Amino acid sequence: MRNYEAEVALAEQVATEAPAGQLDKARLPYIGHPRGVALRTTHECRAVALFRDVV
Repeated sequence: MRNYEAEVALAEQVATEAPAGQLDKARLPYIGHPRGVALRTTHECRAVALFRDVV
């Protein structure tokens, strides 16, 4: 079984920095929604979930 911690950490960093300063409709940092989605996925899919609104 592969450990995806490094990939998820990098995805978290990029997904946080890319929309820096942007807010969602509730005026919260944009990363909140992708983080929530990532927490509901398998560990293997978390990096993809974090990138869903960045790419």
